[in-house]
Amino acid sequence: MIDTNTLFSIAEKENIDIFDYSFNDNINGVFVEQLRAIGLKPVLNDIERKCTLAEELGHYYCNATYPLSCTDKTLIDKAEYRAKKWSAKYLISPSDIQRAKLCGLKQKWEIADFLGVTEDVIERAFALQHIA
Repeated sequence: MIDTNTLFSIAEKENIDIFDYSFNDNINGVFVEQLRAIGLKPVLNDIERKCTLAEELGHYYCNATYPLSCTDKTLIDKAEYRAKKWSAKYLISPSDIQRAKLCGLKQKWEIADFLGVTEDVIERAFALQHIA
């Protein structure tokens, strides 16, 4: 399983700065391409922080960026989808899900807890198994 320190190491290797930033609303993180920086909401718990950081790295690796002032919902949705898909593939392998199921875990929350990710990441990982 991937841990938060691994994600921080990846960001460091890519020369991406990470900083805490108190976002408004439901924003947990942001990748700012021009600054090569990721901002993370400081109140995130460890699992949320790991999953948000993975998603923001997904924006970087998939070139799934858009200006902060962007209002084009289609562009935003496509970029978010690509970044979230990358993060789910990076954080959760099909064998991780198999291992959880072999332990008798069936509910999304149980599998998420077992694998140390959010339920959203598990949902994306399940969806990717059906379309990949």
